[in-house]
Amino acid sequence: MLLAAGRLTRRHVTSQQPLLQVGYVLVRPFTEYSSFPADHRRAAEELVNYKPIAANPQAKKIAVLGGGITGLAAAYELARTIPHASITVYEKSERLGGWLNSEVVPVKGGEIIFEWGARSFRTPRGDGLATTMLLRHLLEEAESSDRRPTIRNHIIAYPPGSGAANDRWIYYPDHLVRLPGPKDGFKLPALWNNIRSFITEPIWRGVFMGMLSEPTKPGRDPELKDESVGEFLTRRFGSAVADNFASAVIHGIYAGDIYKLSVHTAMPLLSHLERHSKEHTVLGELFFNKGGAWKPWHDFVLRELIARKSGHKSANYLEPGGFSTFTDGMSGWTRLLKYPLLNAKRVTIQKSSPVTSLSYKDSKVLVTDASGSAKTFDYAISTLPAKTMRTLVSGSRTFDPIAPATTVMVVNLFYPEGSLTTAVGADGLSGFGYLIPRSVPVEQNPERALGVIFAHNSSGDTGPESVEGLGRRDSWQSPEGCQEVIETLTADQTEMTSKQSEGTQHASLVNLRQLSAYRRRLDQFNAGKVRPDEKIIDRSGQDTVKGAKLTVMLGGHWWDGWSEQDYPSEEEGIQMAKSVLRRHLDIHDNPEVAKAKLQRDCIPQYPVGYRDYMAKVHEEIHSKFEDRLKLAGPFYQGAVGVNDCIKQATWAAMAIRDNRDPTAISRYAEKLEGWVHPGPDAQFPGDSARQT
Repeated sequence: MLLAAGRLTRRHVTSQQPLLQVGYVLVRPFTEYSSFPADHRRAAEELVNYKPIAANPQAKKIAVLGGGITGLAAAYELARTIPHASITVYEKSERLGGWLNSEVVPVKGGEIIFEWGARSFRTPRGDGLATTMLLRHLLEEAESSDRRPTIRNHIIAYPPGSGAANDRWIYYPDHLVRLPGPKDGFKLPALWNNIRSFITEPIWRGVFMGMLSEPTKPGRDPELKDESVGEFLTRRFGSAVADNFASAVIHGIYAGDIYKLSVHTAMPLLSHLERHSKEHTVLGELFFNKGGAWKPWHDFVLRELIARKSGHKSANYLEPGGFSTFTDGMSGWTRLLKYPLLNAKRVTIQKSSPVTSLSYKDSKVLVTDASGSAKTFDYAISTLPAKTMRTLVSGSRTFDPIAPATTVMVVNLFYPEGSLTTAVGADGLSGFGYLIPRSVPVEQNPERALGVIFAHNSSGDTGPESVEGLGRRDSWQSPEGCQEVIETLTADQTEMTSKQSEGTQHASLVNLRQLSAYRRRLDQFNAGKVRPDEKIIDRSGQDTVKGAKLTVMLGGHWWDGWSEQDYPSEEEGIQMAKSVLRRHLDIHDNPEVAKAKLQRDCIPQYPVGYRDYMAKVHEEIHSKFEDRLKLAGPFYQGAVGVNDCIKQATWAAMAIRDNRDPTAISRYAEKLEGWVHPGPDAQFPGDSARQT
């Protein structure tokens, strides 16, 4: 069960203590003048000599505060790994899932899905391991229960080379510009288009000179602990990279301001590479030293522990992926996690139960809800926003600095097939969508839009696929194969109809939608309405009606400081979105359906100095709750993706089960942040580690 040993290396350390073998990795300190932390050494020893341990016997009653993706994933992991524990989930609303919210909208001829939060999740090598293993646990459980079809038939996966995953656009200064994709390679058409773009498009002016001059830039002042993303990129690559590209990316991820967000948190790899490199060149590390392979020590430890606990020697068996969603939208996560929890004997989900107080006494965490009911727990995991925790923890003074969050108006519009005309042509609506950088003139973006998502390109166009990543069979493209799938789905439907659990009722509805799409498509083929070269099953994803589904995101950091009355109404938001589409894409048609929602304080912001703020939060929680309260969720993990939420939920649950991390965020209290890099020389256990 040992890792293939590599080298654990320290620089500028006077101690001659032997170095630890820690697997196929090369570990270096975050700064050249610091030694490797003792707790990292202990973690390395644990990985090399890993043995399963019994679950924490003190964890008999556990509270999970918040029923979003983080809370549900944490509750599921607790129930799975601590079978003797009683778990109570507190959710303030009647609906579970938090910001994951997929709405089924009826339209002429069928129905479509509008997403109001995250619309996909990625499962790349390493970073997505917690997500992948969670899906596999759910699949294994579903396979042995009456919910078998709910996962295997309802995941929509897009490989890295697909158009939806490969094509990205930026609007600058008054038109769409396609960015080179990872799968363009040296294909002549793509190569020529990219070269022409580099020469003619204004967005690239100053970019190449900034990149070429980056190795000559001096390193950061050693006394400067942190700086903004914008300041870092401008200092190293020039303002064109920061304002034209990075600001667009940050708009799409955080709806934030690059001159306020911490580079150490939002782009930790780049910050690390500058400090790690002897020449202080980021590009040199990326291109010549495989700098992109560096991982924070905490992420590496979690990844390897998950792999070992799941029976794998290492996490490296995973292949990189594109992105995925579910046929019933990202609320599929809520469905998949909710039903095993509802059916678990020792799990209670209390909806419409906002927590009003959180305290600690006599080695117990006391949770009080709005009804006045107070219960004691051995441990608790809080996924609640920072400003909510500020009101729950009596006398807290540390949550305020990390409380900022942006407000975004999300507008979804649907245009039936054949009803939409746009001057940009078919290629203009390919790919995932486009983002709008801060450098776009205000007259081209007076609505302060952040970007537009071509949601129809990530809503389906695939047949049923398993979580293992099995591709759609070619036989499904024949009438006989299509009929075979229909018969399989019909049998599944009959089986589910005979069941009475809440899980199969929901799965039955999803199954019926897919069955209806297959039958309708086969009828079209039999009626001669399908061309001989056209695939029979060309749409069995989220939407049963073809068309253009667009999502416009408005506001974000542009609305910082606004009061409630300053925000646009939903109808005003729809009109603003139409104006953006008219100006940017020349779309003058009226959508069949248009809906808007103002998502208040939906995306946490990580200001300069965020790591120091979080260290203070750790110290306060550690002091007041004596290791019995763990923190998880976007406000405390420095990242907002679904993978990040599941990863931190897994770590928080593991911290309770194994009694390892006092707050689940103790990494912020370390003065030295460790980083891990694949070792250049693979060794096997027993080989002596060499110091360099």
